[in-house]
Amino acid sequence: LRSRYKGSYLGFLWTFLNPLLLMATYSVIFSFMSRFDIPHYAMYVLLNVVVWQFLSVSILESATALQNSSSLISKTSLPPEIIIAKTVLAHALNFIMALFVTLTVGIIFFHVSGWLLLSLPFVILILVLFSFLASIFVGLISVFFRDVQPVLANIMTVIFFASPIVYAYDHTPAKAKAALLFQPFAQLLRLSSDLFFWNRWPAWSCLTAIFFHLIILMFLAAWALSFTRGRIAEKI
Repeated sequence: LRSRYKGSYLGFLWTFLNPLLLMATYSVIFSFMSRFDIPHYAMYVLLNVVVWQFLSVSILESATALQNSSSLISKTSLPPEIIIAKTVLAHALNFIMALFVTLTVGIIFFHVSGWLLLSLPFVILILVLFSFLASIFVGLISVFFRDVQPVLANIMTVIFFASPIVYAYDHTPAKAKAALLFQPFAQLLRLSSDLFFWNRWPAWSCLTAIFFHLIILMFLAAWALSFTRGRIAEKI
């Protein structure tokens, strides 16, 4: 973290200013120009953007993490997953601080349930685990297929608008809800907004979908590790 913010006067605040700017933009657009019937809409968007930013930025940055640390891999025996873990954990620390600020505002002004906040460590663990597994797969595969990074950036843009960030999951049509069960980012955002905005326990369909997505990612990460083992250094 010290290395990331070296020479910066605002430091961690830069991590929080981006979601604040997005919250303000989307609040103006979707609260006035195209209304969504969501109470405390700015808070809803802020929470979702903070979660989305952690997931998207950590995965996108992992796509180039190994190439940017090529000397460590080629000259030492450092496992590549350690570099990816470092990338994810650095963003996780930023995320936890931003989430703490967001939820503090929610408790003071929007009556976020104290009981549901007890699930916060579980939610953070799920989000970090998902990000780590996805980042391992993306980071390792990117070494062998250099087109992954630009393609992934475009895919993440599509996923942003296909996730309940600026609209509510409950407000989508039944067919869309069924389709979003197969979209892991949508379910992770649904989990956090259910607990920390709507003040309710998430539905079993949400928890079950997240569980299966994590299982799939575990297999993909394990396959990527076995596929690239011993071949990373020569490719970089």
